[in-house]
Amino acid sequence: MKYCIFIFFSFLYSLTSGACPLEFSTPIDDFEMLQEDLDAGRTGACLLNSKIISSATLKADKLWYLSTKVTVGDNIARTSSTQDTKVTLTIEPGTLIYADDSQAYLLIDRGGKIHADAWVEAEAKINPIVFTYDEDPSELRRGMWGGLVINGSAKLNSCSNNATICEEPGEGQSGFYGGDFDADNSGVLRGVRVQYAGYKYSGKDELNGISFQGVGSGTLCSHVQVHANLDDGVEFFGGTVGCQKLVLTAIGDDSLDWTQGWRGSVKEAVIVQYADRSGDLGDHAIEGDNLADFRNLTPISRPHLSQMTIIASNMGVLLREGTSAVITHSIVTGSNKFCFDIDHMESFTHAQRDEDDPLRLTFSNSFLTCPRNFFEDEKISKKNGIAKVVAPANEFSVEDWFLNKQVKNQNKLSSLKGVFPTTTEHMWSDGSYSGAFESEVKDWTKGWILEGSLDPNFFNTL
Repeated sequence: MKYCIFIFFSFLYSLTSGACPLEFSTPIDDFEMLQEDLDAGRTGACLLNSKIISSATLKADKLWYLSTKVTVGDNIARTSSTQDTKVTLTIEPGTLIYADDSQAYLLIDRGGKIHADAWVEAEAKINPIVFTYDEDPSELRRGMWGGLVINGSAKLNSCSNNATICEEPGEGQSGFYGGDFDADNSGVLRGVRVQYAGYKYSGKDELNGISFQGVGSGTLCSHVQVHANLDDGVEFFGGTVGCQKLVLTAIGDDSLDWTQGWRGSVKEAVIVQYADRSGDLGDHAIEGDNLADFRNLTPISRPHLSQMTIIASNMGVLLREGTSAVITHSIVTGSNKFCFDIDHMESFTHAQRDEDDPLRLTFSNSFLTCPRNFFEDEKISKKNGIAKVVAPANEFSVEDWFLNKQVKNQNKLSSLKGVFPTTTEHMWSDGSYSGAFESEVKDWTKGWILEGSLDPNFFNTL
């Protein structure tokens, strides 16, 4: 179990082990506590049952363990009239939830809600709620456990049979998600970290740090970090949920991903790609789809993304498979491959729509500053074994569109130190600014994200 310094604890534990709520957890006997946990007022450890069928609270004075898939609520789709029938899992500020098995994860099902709010009103600060794996810090890496999955009842576009209500099975045997209620409320995530997750079950069946599967706009997502996930950091499968103040670091696949008609938003986000102990830099900072192979199915993916700072060590932003988007006031830098690319004719079509078209793809008030800012699809001619670019594969130029057809975009920004601006180059005349931060002084990540995780050398410091 927990990697720790052994101390004499059996007497104290015998007095407190019964405090584990037996209706949804089991006391872990003979548990060895770290001195730091005792200093924090924790008095024991509880193993969560595989199913939580009535509302429950995880208190910060216990360590909580996942050893399997733990499901909150039933899998019945909800509507506006059945929202109040959900089971709620409340998690107190400062609570630690450990996984001790690679296939363990927390599933908030369609009949469940999570209320993980780390804001402490009396202290006017966040005391983060942390989901992580139980291991010596020097051994932590991507993919050590499952992650957090939330199933909601909002609309998807992935049913090609014109079904009245579209439902899909989630990865990792997480059950069905989706429905017909875009305002569905799956609860609150505020001041939450998910670390070292993304277990790979088989092939492409692997979990994201947080999977928002058909999650509705009634859900609150703010001040959330996913760190060192093996698959995507955060992926949105349809739905309308939005997140604010999102931090994605050292992700193994795409840091931010969407598909199946996601129409939510991200406002103020930091993405920093870097390798974990494996040396893998990850894939795209952002990969956005409408739906693979069925690119015109509705509702069309069209999220609103603003005030992002993206440090892309591998690849930057890729929009494809018929997605649209509204992207503004953002910075993409660092990638040696490309900062920005659009693929597939359906997405090109969205980019060329009229200004008043509700499906128009836009990118404005933003900076790209990579050795190669744009990736244009190209035809390759081989002669005498030598590859030569002969013409664009289509008439749409991503570079021309970004610099000449969109508003106030630039292909250079020189004033970043890490993720923070060092001048006012990113400021606009109306008082707005591009990127996640107006200045380092106004760093909204302080005190709640994993310490040092914005530094690409993070894994060299453990």
